[in-house]
Amino acid sequence: MLRSDFHIHTSFSTDSNAPMEDVIKRSIALGLTDIAITDHMDYDFPEDVAKDAGGNFMFDVKEHLNVFTKLKEKFHRDINLFYGIEMGFMDNADDFYNNLLKTYPFDFNIGSLHIVDDMDPYFQKYWDNMGSAAAGIERYLSQMLSSIKRFKNYDSLGHADYIFRVAPGKKEYEYSEYADYFDEILKILITDGKALEVNTAGYKYGLGVPNPRPCVLKRYKELGGELITVGSDAHAPEQLAYDYKKCEALLKELGYKYVFIYKDHKPEGYTI
Repeated sequence: MLRSDFHIHTSFSTDSNAPMEDVIKRSIALGLTDIAITDHMDYDFPEDVAKDAGGNFMFDVKEHLNVFTKLKEKFHRDINLFYGIEMGFMDNADDFYNNLLKTYPFDFNIGSLHIVDDMDPYFQKYWDNMGSAAAGIERYLSQMLSSIKRFKNYDSLGHADYIFRVAPGKKEYEYSEYADYFDEILKILITDGKALEVNTAGYKYGLGVPNPRPCVLKRYKELGGELITVGSDAHAPEQLAYDYKKCEALLKELGYKYVFIYKDHKPEGYTI
């Protein structure tokens, strides 16, 4: 069964009010054995977007680690806690992230794309500037591709088709529509030894599937991909391990036998 949640946000993330201790207690109550706290870090977040989003998606890493370390000791008999971060890909952020990862003892880091051309696809301004949903989607996938070609210091690619979660009127797609982008993205992950995240927030947002969609997970398997991490992308305790039964059934149907957790950036698989 799925017993890890490796995408979790707490009150250190701009878009969450969840105390870290409450998140851990809820994880224990759910029977999870391994979780990673992966709060948002989006270096050089655009100021105008920050105004709309309610903050700049940065946090005090020293204080974050201090709180985490105390809670890890407090709950060490009940659950395995891993120190993580979700880093937002930005063209000029590579040196910042590389230095951050050298300085602090992260076990696991998610690489995700939230900002494209200084705009957040979550807000209508992005789509207005792109001119159409089709153009906005292709620009996002193009930027993700260039990001993972350039930046290599991440462990798992987060919510790879996030753009479809927020695209106006375009929540579903066939793999063939975007095969040129996804095939190259997936091949790079496999060549670089990176994991592909299965993000169950897609269920939470009413998509009926995780991010990325089953067609992408199927293709990743066909290409030889095995490294997957699973996370709920929870921003509140009640969202932890969201629809894990559905996710587990889907992964088994697609032929996956293992899910991976990360300790000191090294993958460890367990059977589902």
